[in-house]
Amino acid sequence: MCSVCGADVTEKKRMKDGATGRYWCYDCFVIEQRKKSTGMTMQCAKCHKNFPPVRMIKHGEVWWCDECNTGDPKAKKAKHPDTSGKVGGKAGGKAVAEEKSKSPLLIGGVVVAAIAAAAYRFMNSGG
Repeated sequence: MCSVCGADVTEKKRMKDGATGRYWCYDCFVIEQRKKSTGMTMQCAKCHKNFPPVRMIKHGEVWWCDECNTGDPKAKKAKHPDTSGKVGGKAGGKAVAEEKSKSPLLIGGVVVAAIAAAAYRFMNSGG
């Protein structure tokens, strides 16, 4: 029997937990691996499924997934960033957004280059 859902896995594809010796059906195993690989998940208060935080929308004091939120006529629409390429009605907003997103990469590159230069200088100074 699957230790998660209770399905009979006698003649089915299954996984065995090496630590506890319990079996998992393949579907439950895949779901668990996805949870581990995607990082943190949040449970939707309406459908009780797990979703990544970027798909959750605050609804009063609770969080709903974007699917449940779109099905509720009273729910506020989620605010998504403007990707039209316009800022203040003028074209060129996409370039500004790209500049902002590249800034951390540029700073990181400069820091790495500075550390490499310092290490090179230290190694060649005879010390």
